[in-house]
Formats: sequence, structure tokens, C-alpha cells
Amino acid sequence: MPATPPPIVVYQGAQWSLGHVPMAYGVWERATGRAAFLYERTDEGWRQAWDQFVWLENQAANQRQRRSNTAQWVVILVFLFILYVVLHNIRYQNCAVQPGLLSWPRVCL
Repeated sequence: MPATPPPIVVYQGAQWSLGHVPMAYGVWERATGRAAFLYERTDEGWRQAWDQFVWLENQAANQRQRRSNTAQWVVILVFLFILYVVLHNIRYQNCAVQPGLLSWPRVCL
């Protein structure tokens, strides 16, 4: 079986490349260089390859955004927890009996 020549890359995204080899248009994984999708070398094949490339890049961007949002929420929740602990300690610093972290009694013992 003859070796497939490397693709000529026309567009390069964050995770995918769009280009062509002598007999086909295709979408390649950037990390591995493996052809993920190949289409006939026609106008319709180009449209299919382009649509697939755009869809895959959008999916990758959405995943990155979700991970970023999750990290932001974790940071916010950690900050709020630390703020809660600090305020709790300030409020009850002069109490002989320290209340539990989850209780906010009205009177200090």
C-alpha cells in the first residue's frame, strides 16, 4: 500500500486542521496528524470538509469554555468559604465556648 502524502493544510484551528491530499479534502487531528474525516475532492466535498472542521472547532472551543467556567466557579466557592470562616472567627473570637463552624448563635457563651 503506497504511503499517503502529508496533507496540505489550508486552515489550522486549535485542535483540527483542514486541508487536502491529491484525491481528497479532509480534517486532521493536529495532535496526531491522523485524518479524521476525508471527502471527495469536489466542491461538495470541500463544503462538507469545511462544515465538519467548523463544527469540530466549535465543539473544542465549547469544551474549553466549560472547563474555564468550572474553574472560575471553584475559585469563587473557595473564596466564599474562606470569607465565611474569617467572618465566623471574627464574630466569635471572644467567646469562651467556640460555636461550631456551621452555627451562628445570637449569644456568645
